[in-house]
Amino acid sequence: MKIYGLDVSNPTNKVRYVANALGLDYEFELKMPFSEQVQNDEYQSLHPASKVPALEDGSFKLFESNAIIRYLAQKSNSDLYPQDLEKRAKVDQWMDFVTVHIRNAYGRVFWNRVGVKFMKEEPDVNSLNEGLKFLDRFLPIIDDQLGKSKYLASDDLTIADFNLLAELDGAEVCEIDLLKYKNLTAWRENLQNQDFYQVDRSVGAAIFEEILAQK
Repeated sequence: MKIYGLDVSNPTNKVRYVANALGLDYEFELKMPFSEQVQNDEYQSLHPASKVPALEDGSFKLFESNAIIRYLAQKSNSDLYPQDLEKRAKVDQWMDFVTVHIRNAYGRVFWNRVGVKFMKEEPDVNSLNEGLKFLDRFLPIIDDQLGKSKYLASDDLTIADFNLLAELDGAEVCEIDLLKYKNLTAWRENLQNQDFYQVDRSVGAAIFEEILAQK
């Protein structure tokens, strides 16, 4: 099994966290977005949009991080994606909530505070403010939910937690204050201390450090 992606990509690390938690044996191959590494026929056979992550499991190929983690959990018959219909529906509910509301808002903030430096563009202030406004609206809902249950979808760890955890990676780099959300902060710190979270981020971290140092 091979996972392709960038070592500081939130969607890529979502897949790595789940694979680690499941104890899967896989090879990680670094692919730099927006580069010739992904803009070629070979990689586009894995991901037609030349994005990361992508998965190659024997002859089976899959892209989109949420689809990949569902596949990995189901292949492993893991309770991270429960078989029970109602429990699985709750997991899917929070998966969709985070992807639609948190990821979209976070993406606006990340792009306008970090991404524009990489692309040597000017930030869109309106887009940045919209992203911050949406986070202020939707993160309290997450925080409230984590005050009701140990994990996002229930008292059991599921792929919904990995989805949210990875989505918030880099919040500090983007200057997003999560400390005001006490339940979310405690939940995040707990998961960040788990073995599955300890992945090598050295290549991407060096790139980010160089980008952020630019004026």
